[in-house]
Amino acid sequence: MLKENGVLLDVSEEDIYLLDENPDNFWDGVDSIGPYAFTNSNVKNIVIPSHITQIGGYGFWGCINLENVIFDCNSKLTVIDEHAFETCHKLKSINVPDGVTIIGAFAFCDCQELRHIHWPISTSKIQEFTFEHCLSLDSIDADFVTDIEYGAFKGCNSLRCVNLKSINNIGMHAFYGCYDLEDVNLGSQIKRLGDFAFAECPSLKGFNVPKSIRYIAPNVFAKREKEVIVENNHEVRWL
Repeated sequence: MLKENGVLLDVSEEDIYLLDENPDNFWDGVDSIGPYAFTNSNVKNIVIPSHITQIGGYGFWGCINLENVIFDCNSKLTVIDEHAFETCHKLKSINVPDGVTIIGAFAFCDCQELRHIHWPISTSKIQEFTFEHCLSLDSIDADFVTDIEYGAFKGCNSLRCVNLKSINNIGMHAFYGCYDLEDVNLGSQIKRLGDFAFAECPSLKGFNVPKSIRYIAPNVFAKREKEVIVENNHEVRWL
């Protein structure tokens, strides 16, 4: 195991055994998980102790056998960097601590069995491609999210309903190709819907856009069998 100045830099298969058998010894002297630390390792279950403050970019990238990530209830974690859990195919759920303020782009991309995630109240932005191709994701707690960026939920085929009470902006391709998405509930602060944000969403039943809306891109609902009518820039109807 390689660590330097409190940062865990590299983990071997022998270290994975130590993690299972003697976690206190494994985490001794470690304050943060560095970039690529667990990349492509065979770790299956991990409990991240309270004193860890950051998970670096690509920290668990490609850990295809990772099933459970548990954070200590007193976690001091503040940052999950880009691509941190990308391609963790067997990860089914994760409760991100509420102290986390930054979750980077692609953080959970291609986690094919991820069904549910608790999104921290301290993180107001879902960055680009964060959940792209999370094929099993069917729900997310995102009441405090104000911005959803490009392609954040692109290809989340199992997502059925999203409640976005605090949302201001939904970016381009945000929910593109969410084939099972039926209901989208927006709060009273929404200002902008980007191009193709809900394109290729054939199951979408209806859409209530508050009068706070300032801009609806022309192709928001592209590639639907039913025609979409947008009236007075805040009413949406299917024909």
